[in-house]
Amino acid sequence: MSCHSSDVDGSAGDENDFEDHSEYASAPSHLSSSTTSLDVEPYAALERAEKPWQSPTVLRYPIGVESRVRWTPASLTKKGQPTEQESPEVVDRKVRALLNKLTMARFDSISDQIIEWANKPEKEKDARTLIQVTRLVFEKATDEATWSEMYARLCRKMMEQISPNVRDDGIKNAEGKPIAGGQLFRKYLLNRCQEDFERGWVAKEATAAAAATKATEDQAVKAANEANKEGEDTFSEEYYAAQKAKRQGLGLIKFIGELFKLQMLTERIMHECVKKLLGNVENPEEEIESLCKLLTTVGQILDTPKARAHMDVYFSRMKELTKNPNIKYRLQFMLQDVIELRERKWVPRNQMGAPKTIGNAQIRLARQNAAGGVPPRYTYALR
Repeated sequence: MSCHSSDVDGSAGDENDFEDHSEYASAPSHLSSSTTSLDVEPYAALERAEKPWQSPTVLRYPIGVESRVRWTPASLTKKGQPTEQESPEVVDRKVRALLNKLTMARFDSISDQIIEWANKPEKEKDARTLIQVTRLVFEKATDEATWSEMYARLCRKMMEQISPNVRDDGIKNAEGKPIAGGQLFRKYLLNRCQEDFERGWVAKEATAAAAATKATEDQAVKAANEANKEGEDTFSEEYYAAQKAKRQGLGLIKFIGELFKLQMLTERIMHECVKKLLGNVENPEEEIESLCKLLTTVGQILDTPKARAHMDVYFSRMKELTKNPNIKYRLQFMLQDVIELRERKWVPRNQMGAPKTIGNAQIRLARQNAAGGVPPRYTYALR
């Protein structure tokens, strides 16, 4: 019995404990029933507010309605959707990025995007965006002479596909109508080529004039670096500016030749360029290097029976320059290489003695064997 009573007492104690905890658990209901009006007033004021408080940084709009000030990533805009006119900074950044990606393997897709940027501002009356794109293409082509042929192809494609709605009211043809489309692009491009060609690469960079005075110092620094064998070669800023101007000058000559090969320049213009380079050799290094680069690029096309007399005069003058003691030996050898190139019917020396593959050698020997000129054992030796 005592054990049973103790169990009953223990259970009763547990129930009392739960009652004590239930008092705290029901605190919200207890407060709502017995709290004073002073405690309830803040909640009542919040419920009676006509316009609830809202953070000023949060903007809410009805469903389906977009904010006019809302930022939208460019990647989320639909392709082909008309956008506002891009700033020159955007055009510069986008076109430069496309030119950096341009290769022969991706030529069609990248060139189409560049032309799309050139055709965007059809409502402009001064074609300032087309001028900007033309400048970027020209600078890229002259700075990378190795890819002059590819950039010339790009210019040819742009001339054919620029929209006729792109026009410049300030440039008119003989009939008094504004030039538009591909002809306007061609005029912009050729004007830039003519300006840089007539200016020359020595006058193109203002700092190039100071490069001559720094040449002796640079040679001394180079000799000191070679003697130490520790530090890297350091040259003056004028030296690098002169090298950049020279690279772009030779790139311009190569680019002009590639444009002529694609019939964007006339034969008369090419002859005028050659005559100018040979006419007055004020700066032998610039004039002779440009002449050799131009003739190497377009000499085979210019050397036709119709223009044979002009070409003979050019090369006669070049032979005289090879014997001029005032011309550096490097430039004399450069002139001699072009003279020999013409004597080989404009076939480069490396192509005449270029190594052949086993397959080409087998075909050549098989043909000679069929003609009876090579014993059969030589053909078998290559198998």
